[in-house]
Amino acid sequence: MLRWHRDLLRRRHARASRPERPGRPRTLRSIRALVLWLVQENPSWGYRRIHGELATLGIKVAASTVWNILHDVGTDPARASPSVPEDPADTRGGSRAPQLTRGRTSSR
Repeated sequence: MLRWHRDLLRRRHARASRPERPGRPRTLRSIRALVLWLVQENPSWGYRRIHGELATLGIKVAASTVWNILHDVGTDPARASPSVPEDPADTRGGSRAPQLTRGRTSSR
């Protein structure tokens, strides 16, 4: 009889102490809204830049969390930085770069 009662209490306690939602807690809505606002205001920023800005503001969130938020919304998490031109011809001002030639050159 005592064993039955002890097992009953053990099962009851185990069920009561189980969390409502198992697993990792969700990201706060305010952080999610801030990430989406930063993307809207700065469309050329990637997830790493946004993560850096959040860190500057003192918000501790992983870069992978920012990536997941952007991925869930359907935006490209890894955008190209605007400081790096996509076409190398843009850095040359429209002219072609000088071609290197083989052979010896005189230094006169």
